[in-house]
Amino acid sequence: MANARAQRLANDPDGLAGSLRGAGTGAQPSYWQDLAGIAAPVLLVVGDEDPKFRAIAMRMAAGLVRSAIEVVPGAGHAAHLENPDYVRAAIGDLLDEVDGR
Repeated sequence: MANARAQRLANDPDGLAGSLRGAGTGAQPSYWQDLAGIAAPVLLVVGDEDPKFRAIAMRMAAGLVRSAIEVVPGAGHAAHLENPDYVRAAIGDLLDEVDGR
């Protein structure tokens, strides 16, 4: 995690600002109306220290046909970097379920 933080701090502020303007959530189109049309199982992974995206995941799950929310302990917005073993296991469990194992 310290390495990920160091990498993030080394980013160019102007480059990050440009990325957010072009690809940040405020610049993306809304697809909420399309969630009900997704038939595949969806795993929503959020950190327990990221209340904003936990709320978004709950809203998404309500619109999806087949979904599960995995709240990663001790993780914030970058749950996959902060607790990769937990996230890997959650994805593995979903794949096992889909495979019928």
